[in-house]
Amino acid sequence: MGFGVPAGIGVAAATGRSPLVLVGDGAFQMTGWEPGNCRRYGLDPIVVLFNNASWEMLRTFQPESRFNDLAEWNFAAIAPSLGGYGERVRTRRELKEAIERAAVRRGEFALVEVMLPRGATSRTLARFVSGFKAELSKQGQPEYPRYTSLHGHQSNLPRPRNRFSGLARVHSDGTSEPYTSSN
Repeated sequence: MGFGVPAGIGVAAATGRSPLVLVGDGAFQMTGWEPGNCRRYGLDPIVVLFNNASWEMLRTFQPESRFNDLAEWNFAAIAPSLGGYGERVRTRRELKEAIERAAVRRGEFALVEVMLPRGATSRTLARFVSGFKAELSKQGQPEYPRYTSLHGHQSNLPRPRNRFSGLARVHSDGTSEPYTSSN
């Protein structure tokens, strides 16, 4: 997550073309400031940001977590402050027209923000999650072990491969122990 926007800028720098970058609102929050460098270098990628005001990738693995619902950020309105052009769309026709307008702009990035209903996901994500859960089931792991932070937040995410301070492993009997790389 977060790789698409900087990668698109790299493509623009390496080729002189205007790549079309597809990104979700969660990933854009990670590296969405990078287009601020485009005007300085004369780069004009077209970023299509799918905004469903939520972290649906995380929700698929942690449906009980409240942090998956985000406030509605108006990313298109932020684009001019970064030296680009922003536009919000809600229909396929508006999307087509916005991309056509963006394709003729030069020397600044374009951010086309596609508004989607909260919770909207792609079929690709649904297939990924289904396959991932099926693979876990084949391995006899119906679910990841639960981890609880020192602040009481729980997670079903995969066991970390490196050390994380503040995590505890919660056993099925309700007991817990500090997480270390050896357990």
